Amino acid sequence: MVNEIQKFSARWSIAVWLSTIIIGLVVFVMIPYGILEAIMTGKLATDAAKAYTFLIGLVPIIFVVAVFFAPMNYAITSSEVMVNRLGPNIVVPIGDIYDVQSLKRKELGLLPLRVFGVGGFCGSYGYFWSSRLGLFKAYITNTRTLILIKYSDNKKILLSPGKPQEFLDTVAHARNP
Repeated sequence: MVNEIQKFSARWSIAVWLSTIIIGLVVFVMIPYGILEAIMTGKLATDAAKAYTFLIGLVPIIFVVAVFFAPMNYAITSSEVMVNRLGPNIVVPIGDIYDVQSLKRKELGLLPLRVFGVGGFCGSYGYFWSSRLGLFKAYITNTRTLILIKYSDNKKILLSPGKPQEFLDTVAHARNP
């Protein structure tokens, strides 16, 4: 039985760092600069300038919301597995879990598709679909440490905790005290 909360990091891979930096630069620097320059030089009509000014304010808000739902770390207690986020945590009751396994990136299939969510900015999280898994939720920051949890009603959740073997052992211990 897990007597206390055991936390596991959600370390970013180099790909997540690069995509977050590049997307951040484009969204927070390049796009606003380009739009403001076009407005200041009079290259945009007044109505278009209003619309683009609105977008300058809206796009950063969307990205702040995306950060709100990004995985910060993973935790296991005697009764649940959690994905901790700035926003509401994702909770899977231990009693609902019927399979937990390590997964290699190639086992997802050739090209997992993002159905609804984020794919690169601060990780990949939301709903995804792959030819091998079907529909699943993912809260990952590194494709080298994938853990697949299957739980009630054939739901699947993909995580990427630091120390994946220790994570698997801890979940197994919580499931079979």
